[in-house]
Formats: sequence, C-alpha cells, structure tokens
Amino acid sequence: MRFLIIIFILIGSSGLARAQLNLDSIKAVVHTLPSDSLKVTSYIELIIAYARLDYDSALKYAKKAEQLSKENGSKHLLARAKHRNATVYMVKGEDKLARAELDSAIMLSIEVHDSLMILACKVEQARLTKKNSNFDQAVKELFSALELAEIMEEKNAQARIKNYLASIYHYQSQYDLAIKYNAEALVLVRELNFKPGISALLTNLGETYLRVKNYDSAIFYQRQALHIKSEIGDKLGMGRVYVNMANFFIDSDSPNPDSSLYYYQKGLSIGREIKNTQLSALSIYGLLQVQFIKGNFNEAKGIANRLISALDSLKDLNLQSKSYEHISLVYAGLGDVEKALEYQAKGKILSDSLLSNERVKLSQEVEAKYQNEAKQRAI
Repeated sequence: MRFLIIIFILIGSSGLARAQLNLDSIKAVVHTLPSDSLKVTSYIELIIAYARLDYDSALKYAKKAEQLSKENGSKHLLARAKHRNATVYMVKGEDKLARAELDSAIMLSIEVHDSLMILACKVEQARLTKKNSNFDQAVKELFSALELAEIMEEKNAQARIKNYLASIYHYQSQYDLAIKYNAEALVLVRELNFKPGISALLTNLGETYLRVKNYDSAIFYQRQALHIKSEIGDKLGMGRVYVNMANFFIDSDSPNPDSSLYYYQKGLSIGREIKNTQLSALSIYGLLQVQFIKGNFNEAKGIANRLISALDSLKDLNLQSKSYEHISLVYAGLGDVEKALEYQAKGKILSDSLLSNERVKLSQEVEAKYQNEAKQRAI
C-alpha cells in the first residue's frame, strides 16, 4: 500500500505541472492574438481549462470571451461563451445564472442554426433539472437529447448524456442501469480517445461497483481513473477519486482506517486548494467517520465543528442529514446525551424534509401526467 501511495503522488505532481504548463502557454499566446474569433476561441479554451481548477479565473475568461464576441458581432462565439459560462456557474451552485446563460445561448444558436450548440445547451439544461432533484423530468430531457445526438452521430454528446443518465440511476439505487449506461459511455469516449471523459467514467464505474460491494472492480476502476486524472492535471477529479479511495478502504470487507484517513486528507487538501466546498465537506465528513470508527471521539468532535461550518454554505440536504446523524453518534460516544439528541433531531428534521420534497415532486408529476392525459382525451 505504501508503494501504491508513493506512485500516486509522483504521477499527480507531474500531471499537475503539465496542466499548469498548458495553461501558461495558452495565456502567453492569447495576448499576442488580434481581437478576432481566434482570440475568443483561446479564451474559451482557458474557461475549459480553469473550470476544474479555479472558478474565478474561469468566469473571468468567460466574461472576456463574451465581451469580445459582442464586439465582433459573432453570435456563434457568443453562444459558446455563454454555454461555458453556464457550466462554471453550475459547478459554483449558481443555478439561476446558469439557466439564464443557457437560455440565452440556445436563442443565439437558433439564430445561427448551430444545432451542435443547441444540443450541448439542452444537455446542460437536463443536468440542471437533475441537480434540482426532478429526476423523472431530467430522464425525459436526457433521452430526448440522446435521440438528437444519435441522429447527429455525435458520439461525445451521446457519451455525456449516457453518463448523466447513469448518475441518476446510481442515485436511485438502480445500479445495473447505472453500470450499463456508464459502460456504454466509456466505449464511446475511448473511441474518441477523450481522456477527461474516460477518467470521469472510470470514476463513476468505481463508485457504483463500490455500492454493490464489488470491491475488486471498484478499486480497479478508481486506480485507472486516478492515473489519468493525475496525468491531465484534473484537480477536482483527483479530489473526487481520493474520496472514493477512502470510501473503499473504510467500506471494504477488510477496513483500513489509516488508509482512509490518508485519502480523505488528500481530498480535503485539494478541496481547499480549488475552493470546492462540496469536496471539502465530503472529505471532512469522511474524516469524522474514520475518527469515530477508531474511537477517537474528542478528535471527532473537533472535526464535527469543522464539518458544521462547511455544511452551512451548502444546500446538500442529504449530506447535512447524514452528517448530523453521525455527529449525534460522536456526542453519544462522549457521553453527552443532550448534544447527541440535539443533532439526532436535526438529522431527522432534514431527513423528513428530504422525504417531504420527494412526496411533493411525486404528487406534482402525477398531477402533470393526469392533466396531460385529460388534454389528450379532450382532443
């Protein structure tokens, strides 16, 4: 295990250095370009490069691309800039801004007959729908986009859509379907030799196999994913894999808390570096679990306070609910019954809220279906 960890660190360092070198090269060249479409395209490349490293920088270049596209009167490039702007807003959790940018990008793309950009924006709209937990509607939107992608023979779009479908099925515990669509997407991105896509799908397959307790497959896919993510300098992706590796070592048939502790700390380090609150919170939650398992309740209490602070800026009710329930167990281990009951109650309130939200959405979907059927009968 020690040898494996050293290899991961060496790969990661060289990959991140190459990624920074690529960024520096683009930035050095972009200043020498005239204010035309080539410069806008370079800005868009910088948005993509920074999207998983530094959100503020990504948005800065998105604004530059948008402004220059307006000055040049290029609706095609303006739509591309807005589309990329939306993807950064989505990662930052600014969903309203993301949807507004996507709506604008679609309108511009319709004017210039850019069907590929329309497809890309529709896929992102489906992702937003999914992000808001409207899963049935998101699945409909994704299958609609998939049909269009297949007509256009766009393998990259097909792969992305199948990946998003798999993520919904994973969340709904339909693991067979999640594996099916991720495996199909992996075939497509390998045909395209698109390394970021390959690494993302390897990560997803590893996560799903972990859920079904197929530990050999889980670690196999995560190791492949980490190798590629390190190679291409994908910091966010590396952080996600570190958390997955930690989960493997804590959930496997032969738990290894010390290895879990190491990988959660690696995930937290990257989360802080790239200012990703979600990754940081997941890593801190993992550290809490490890210290609880090891019986270090005082250490776990200190981590609990850090976790509560991280959760305050998130809207992830599921993670908040699980965190409060675990914090309750920590205080119970310390013999502080009052605090244990307090956090148990907070966890239950959030759990009930999640259940209530699901019921409301289900009721709305049933009502919408009824109204649609009624209209069809009337016709």
